[in-house]
Amino acid sequence: METMKISVIKVNQNGNIFYLGKMKAKDLISISTTKIRKPRNASDYENYLTEIDELTKEKINEGNVWYLKSFTEDDNIQRSQSVQRLKEIGKYIEKPNTIFPNSIICNIFPEKEDSITISNDYIEFNPHNVSVTIIDGQHRLGGFNYTNNTEYYLEHFELIVTILIGLLPSQQAELFSMINGKQRPVNKSVLYDLSSMTEDEYSEQMLAHLICNWFNVNEKSPLRNLIKILGVGEGSISQSSMIDAISTLFSNKNVNKLSTLEVPVFRQFYENKDSKSIIQNLLDYFIIVAKIYFDYWTKDYKSILIKSTGIVGLIKAYPTFYIFLNQEQYDRNENYYKLKEIIACSRNNNFKPTSDNYGGGGASQQARFARDLINASLGVNDGGQSIRENLWKRY
Repeated sequence: METMKISVIKVNQNGNIFYLGKMKAKDLISISTTKIRKPRNASDYENYLTEIDELTKEKINEGNVWYLKSFTEDDNIQRSQSVQRLKEIGKYIEKPNTIFPNSIICNIFPEKEDSITISNDYIEFNPHNVSVTIIDGQHRLGGFNYTNNTEYYLEHFELIVTILIGLLPSQQAELFSMINGKQRPVNKSVLYDLSSMTEDEYSEQMLAHLICNWFNVNEKSPLRNLIKILGVGEGSISQSSMIDAISTLFSNKNVNKLSTLEVPVFRQFYENKDSKSIIQNLLDYFIIVAKIYFDYWTKDYKSILIKSTGIVGLIKAYPTFYIFLNQEQYDRNENYYKLKEIIACSRNNNFKPTSDNYGGGGASQQARFARDLINASLGVNDGGQSIRENLWKRY
């Protein structure tokens, strides 16, 4: 592709410079990618539209949790919603009175020095020497692929573009979050999703995000489709609540708070980047609870087990069970059956995860749920605090 020149208006907001311009949909699509984490150049618009289709059709490889770093779409819920949205936009584009008055936000990142020429009136660059990523407006662009005459609309439809220059992925995420956060309240789950998809560095938040998504999309998971990704959907627990709870299992923020339920028993796994061990331990735990409390593992209006109070409460209780089991050097199978015996004791001791017992939700009810489960499972009366204090040095 030859050099592209875009007429623009320079905007200065408190020393932060960006540019406003217009482009044919075909031209913008021809140089863009949806993937902020791993930007790449596209040779023509079909590459972009193919990429949109791949995001809605790609199958999950269960071999490693880290596939989620580049692909976090849910295999059922998220993907079907995305396709539906694209179809709706495609139909809208075909209407005679269609307008997109809000801008597409993109970032142009130079791959070489002097790849971009900028003046107050225009921006000029060779598309092969830059990466152009779409920060906001992916569905609007992808919707062109769902029209009955894609070529025509791409050629005759102009789009307003807001152009940022040279932002790193983390800066793109921060800017987008700040813009939306200041204009109106932003669902916390959306910010978690954006941050973890755009940060290359290994972090507690990113790992918690990936584990959360794994449990929501994997067929082996009792939590499959129960998590509201991005705060929407038919799930019964929010993504942000799940991420907050999971992160306490390996975060070092509470290392000196042994009186709490937030003991980072997976810290060593985190430091070794061993996500599989974290997932396997939690998977065994949730499978056991789901089997023993099968009649409560439901969206029945009185059961709170698969709602925020129950799931977060289960995660808060888990460190005590983990420490208790690891007093001895058991292998995984032995731990599984001992944990099953422990949770079965709670059922025998008449532990009931219902709204009658834990109504109202909130952190205090989640903590009470966890302590009651520990007491009923282990026959202790201090919520497991003494167990954690006596064995803490091992972890």
